[in-house]
Amino acid sequence: MRLSLSALAPKFLLLLFTLPELSSAASSILGIDLGQEYFKAALVKPGIPLEIVLTKDSRRKEASAIAFKPSRLSSPSDSTNGFTHPDRLYGVDAANLAARFPQNVYPNLKQLLGKQIFDDAVTKYSDRYPALELMPSDGRPTTSFKSASAPPGEGGNQQFTVEELLAMELKNIQRNALALAAEKGKAGVIEDVVFTIPAYFTAEEKYSLQLAAELVNLKVMAMVSDGVAIGINYATGRDFKPEDKPETHIIYDMGAGSTTATVVKFAGKSVKDVGRFKKDITEVAVLGVAWDDGLGGDLFNEKLSEHLLNDFLDTPKGKKIEAEGKANVRDMVRLNGRTAAKLWREATKVRHILSANSEAHASVESLYEDVDYKGTKITRQQFEGYLEEYADRVTKPIHQALESARLTLENIDTIIFHGGGVRVPYVSKLLEELVGEGKISRTVNSDEAAVMGATFRGAALSTSFRVKEIAVRDINPYPIAVTYKQDGSSKEITQTLFPPTTALNTVKILPLKRTTDFSFHLTQSIPSAISSRKPRIELINQVTTKNLTATAEALYKAHGCTDETLRTEFQIRLREKDGLPEVLSAWAGCDMQYEDVLEKKEDMKKKKNGKKGKADKGEGVFDGVKDFLGLKKKNNAGASDSSSASSPETASTKQENEEPPKVNLKGQEGEQTNLKSTDKKYITKFEKIPLEIEIVKAGFPEVSPEVKQALIQKIHGFDQHDAARLSRDAAFNDLESTVYKLRELLTDESFLSSSTPETTTTLTTLTEATSNWLYDPDGGDIAPGYLIKEKLKVLLDAADPVKRRMEEHRRRPEMVKLLKEALGQTRQLVEMMVETRKLEEANREKKAKEKDDAAAAASSAATSGEGQEATDGFDELEDKSDEQNSKDSKQSIVIEELEVELDSPPTYSPEDTFVLQNLVVDISAYLDKELAEQEKLPLNVDPVVTVKELEGKIKECNEKVVEVLGKQMRAQQEKERKEKEKKKKLERERKKKEKEEKERKKEEKERKKAEKEKKNGKKGEKENEAGEEKVELKEEEKKGHDEL
Repeated sequence: MRLSLSALAPKFLLLLFTLPELSSAASSILGIDLGQEYFKAALVKPGIPLEIVLTKDSRRKEASAIAFKPSRLSSPSDSTNGFTHPDRLYGVDAANLAARFPQNVYPNLKQLLGKQIFDDAVTKYSDRYPALELMPSDGRPTTSFKSASAPPGEGGNQQFTVEELLAMELKNIQRNALALAAEKGKAGVIEDVVFTIPAYFTAEEKYSLQLAAELVNLKVMAMVSDGVAIGINYATGRDFKPEDKPETHIIYDMGAGSTTATVVKFAGKSVKDVGRFKKDITEVAVLGVAWDDGLGGDLFNEKLSEHLLNDFLDTPKGKKIEAEGKANVRDMVRLNGRTAAKLWREATKVRHILSANSEAHASVESLYEDVDYKGTKITRQQFEGYLEEYADRVTKPIHQALESARLTLENIDTIIFHGGGVRVPYVSKLLEELVGEGKISRTVNSDEAAVMGATFRGAALSTSFRVKEIAVRDINPYPIAVTYKQDGSSKEITQTLFPPTTALNTVKILPLKRTTDFSFHLTQSIPSAISSRKPRIELINQVTTKNLTATAEALYKAHGCTDETLRTEFQIRLREKDGLPEVLSAWAGCDMQYEDVLEKKEDMKKKKNGKKGKADKGEGVFDGVKDFLGLKKKNNAGASDSSSASSPETASTKQENEEPPKVNLKGQEGEQTNLKSTDKKYITKFEKIPLEIEIVKAGFPEVSPEVKQALIQKIHGFDQHDAARLSRDAAFNDLESTVYKLRELLTDESFLSSSTPETTTTLTTLTEATSNWLYDPDGGDIAPGYLIKEKLKVLLDAADPVKRRMEEHRRRPEMVKLLKEALGQTRQLVEMMVETRKLEEANREKKAKEKDDAAAAASSAATSGEGQEATDGFDELEDKSDEQNSKDSKQSIVIEELEVELDSPPTYSPEDTFVLQNLVVDISAYLDKELAEQEKLPLNVDPVVTVKELEGKIKECNEKVVEVLGKQMRAQQEKERKEKEKKKKLERERKKKEKEEKERKKEEKERKKAEKEKKNGKKGEKENEAGEEKVELKEEEKKGHDEL
């Protein structure tokens, strides 16, 4: 394993596709870590690479609480039966309200999801929050809250279900995510969500979470267990290669309400890619998981809360209250909603202090019956003494997870910590003693790793993002079984389909011997927290066949199936989305034997040819195949020679008459396989017909579409009320700030000078009246938003004309100055243009004269060259000709360059000069006239010349100047381009002439040389003949000498 640079910034691992704008809205993924005490959320969207969603007060996590505060205002969503929607508060604002209105604050709803009213978890929740009244939901055995803040339902019941309260919190998280996207300039719809859930969540808990998301139009892409999400986040910052040794870690996550230990293996794998290529990916595989769903920070808080209560009752004031009490004062204090909320908040604060310090002091104002509590010092040693009874529970999940994975501590590389509970020193000490300090890893963010991993998983599941490829292999924690009644009896049969630790996305075939329509249940077995109790069987779905009886009859008639051979099969998969089973398809059929058509055709062909294969002669199967393929060796050399000597015609005839050998499937000589007495072969085929099935939710009754729509409308009513309240609050703030500004302006001399006495009096009266109305308990304090906006409009209509005049007077001198500067610059430009034109005309005349002089000089040189006499010397003639040609060439180039300069247009045209001159004259006249009239007007009268008009004149002037200069620049560029092209042309012509001149000189030299050689040719021929005669004489002398 190698640590990559991306570990320093995991968000940069997310590489986003460049997508069309139309798809950007649908490609947003919201990840939510559904904690018991806090929610964390992260968003990934094109342009937003995996970022934490902040709360409205810029916190990185939101307290999992919602509260309702009575509203003094009505809204359009309020019903006609006298119900007024309360204001909703979320997070810290809601938690802070618990000390005053504990009956209206609903915290830690996660532990109530999918729980029946008599469940142990519900009882503990009720004890912890005594001010809340719990009741069964209408039509379902799940938990609801009786609340005066809820709109009356059918029968007048006022209740909130756990699902709708959680849905409101999810809606608030969605609003925060939308605000983040809008801040980044990527506004759009956010609907797809990925949740982190504990590994021990049952089917009912997952259904409740799914329902809560649907109530606010959130689409659940996946529910990822906490351990898997943390493992994904761990893998994003590291590179695992196939050749490296796999790593095995335990992810220990202790939150507020539960503790889980997950054994995870990290390894690199090489998998098939496009075509013949392969690619390396990272695999995150869960090997085992265990948990304690009651061990966490809240359990530690209970101990501290009990300590604070005992300490309070031991104080003199506490003893006095206990002495005066007629009943058990301890229970009275514990069951008091406000007191319980204050003690819980103080216990949480003390726990956090003791995690970093050795001692802490507690104090609560007006704890009970207006008695303040100033507690004694509590040390960390005392706190750890209270936690000793939980020592075995802290380490037990690790042992159970290792047992589930069939591993030991020696097989573990490190233990990765996550969650706030592991920051308690006592917990860290116990774990270090268990595995050793060297195996403790704090390499992930203990608060945000889960939500970042879940959001990354959502991006991987989406087709809109390209991320690092991480293959995830999670397991199911509970055994999934099938329960049905035996055919023809009432006996119930249970058959385990997916044992614990089965990998998600596993598909299995369930065969059942049934010939008539029937039903069965998919169940999961939930172990009890108490070892003496039996596991609880929880129903998931009921599956019913609709046409099995008719299908069996059709199989009887069409294929001859019987009750003994017919079987029914169901294809069932462990869904990767949420770990629950789903039936993919079903069919009924039986095995039938048919004669092998291909074999039959081959037999008919053999009979027609009248030949038999060599397999019938007792030869082995491999000998027959080798002989057929021509690979069998001959018995002797003679046979080989005979075969070699045979004619092509004979060999061809032999190949045609021989038939292929029969292959014995069992590999033994002379043995027949799968043949009847008639030598026929048969094949077995499973004849099946698809079944129509009906799947309905089992266990708790499913929420009907009508009830679901009613819950959606109920939430929508609160949304409308909140929107109206926010709009009203914004209008109130605007009106309040306007009153303050007007009070300040009414003391400003420039404002008063711009106002008439009547307007000043009106504004003063309106301002004071509005100020008094704003804070009147019967006025602005309870006024609806539309009335506040009307008051604001009256004030602005009276003050805006004066403010505009004051602003005009303030800005006019600056605008006049800028306009005059623009006119001055334009005049300078016009003068420069006129001067430039004069210089260009003078230069043009000069160049024309130079052109005429050059042409005359060239004509004179040509005339003088014609009158010269030729000489007999070729060298003098050549030199004079070269000199004359060079002069002519240079003169021609000079003339052409002058023509280029004479042909170029002027820099500034007369029309442009005329336009700018007229513009300067017109604007100057306008400015002098308007300023003269403005000087005559008082300041409290609307101006004659406005700042907007002056800005328009400045803009007009600048645009004309830019237009002229732009035209000049374009003309200059065009001129330079043409000059460059002409110079290139002249240079090409010059080089061409030089080349031609060189070729002419070369030809002249060759001509002279040829004439000289011709003149001296005869003399050379005689000398050559004499030389040849001398050579021949020498050769003859040498030959004679050799003979002697």
